[in-house]
Amino acid sequence: MTGTRLQQILRSPWFAPGLFLFAVLVRAIGIRWGLPTADNHWSLHPDEPIVWLYSQAVDLGKGDLLPGSTTTARSISS
Repeated sequence: MTGTRLQQILRSPWFAPGLFLFAVLVRAIGIRWGLPTADNHWSLHPDEPIVWLYSQAVDLGKGDLLPGSTTTARSISS
């Protein structure tokens, strides 16, 4: 009996527009989450500054894809 009720809800002409409006509402409420504000200059993701700092150590021009010392990379590959 619950399977047929669920099928009725999913086939309702109001289901898709209602789901879409719900998704838009959730997106509109959460769109500012993680963006810098006057009180918060960094993202709300606590590890993002660390990841960004390590990504600056990658040198694609030289083919160095390991963020860190080049001596460590050579010792690992040899």
